[in-house]
Amino acid sequence: MSWLRNIVDGLGTGQPACLVTVACTKGSVPREAGTSMVVLIDGIGGSIGGGRLEHRAIQQARAQLTAAGLPGPFLEEVVLGPQCGQCCGGKVWLAFEWFEPSDLDHLRSLANAPAIASKLNGPKRPLEAVDDANAQCRVQESAGEITLIRSAGKPVAPLYLFGAGHVGRAVVQALGRLPFHVRWVDSRPEMFAPPIPDNVVPRPALDPLTEVGRAPSQTYYLVMTHEHDLDERLCEQILLRRDFVYLGLIGSETKARRFQMRLANRDVPGLERLTCPIGLPGIRGKDPAIIAASVAADLLQRLEHPQNDWSKNLGNATC
Repeated sequence: MSWLRNIVDGLGTGQPACLVTVACTKGSVPREAGTSMVVLIDGIGGSIGGGRLEHRAIQQARAQLTAAGLPGPFLEEVVLGPQCGQCCGGKVWLAFEWFEPSDLDHLRSLANAPAIASKLNGPKRPLEAVDDANAQCRVQESAGEITLIRSAGKPVAPLYLFGAGHVGRAVVQALGRLPFHVRWVDSRPEMFAPPIPDNVVPRPALDPLTEVGRAPSQTYYLVMTHEHDLDERLCEQILLRRDFVYLGLIGSETKARRFQMRLANRDVPGLERLTCPIGLPGIRGKDPAIIAASVAADLLQRLEHPQNDWSKNLGNATC
């Protein structure tokens, strides 16, 4: 869930709220720049890493939430060793911003903004939309003003998952809180069993092959349907597109060799980019939950160590 959604939900309780954001970092720290939490008088949403740093920030936020009148926003430097007794060894700059229920309409109006800017010194001013689709989190200073610019939501990668069987359902749950926007495709509508995570869109399709043509470039694909012939045709269509980040096919090395041989006979390019079996090497369990955990971890590794231009902007932001 994005920081903007968190703060809107918090204010929806009728209480004032404080948004605490890791604005930038230096050295070893618990969480990356852009991480945030919302502090209410009687609740917390999100986390900036736990431990004494988080406890200290919560105390600071609540001291102001229970005082008469809310302060203006500010940026605080915290050295983790001396100030928090944490052995990470680095430092973080925390942005504190206070909001009241009367801010709700304005915050909701920013939901589709590419990025949002807020002033961190002086009196409180409304957040502003910024036309910067690549912004993740950065602090800039100009003419004595300190501005925090960040994406309105978490960066997400498009992922098309073909198949809603036991493994497909387990993978959907494993990806539920990860930075992927999942389009879940199957020809059997009854197979989309709830609960379905917020970042997953079920797509019943009589012909799943048509969905390959609808996918954006630089998409991640997982193919695990109930028919081997359909798996093969999907792999062929994806390989012919050439503009994908990752293509994973459920199955054994034997299945991979057979598919590659058949596809090679049809002059399909890029067969070396087909990943089968899927998941992390060394994890051999066949239980759907084990496969799903292995696949999710492998996808995260690929996302954090990209080999393509599109995902280079998804790295951790620092000052």
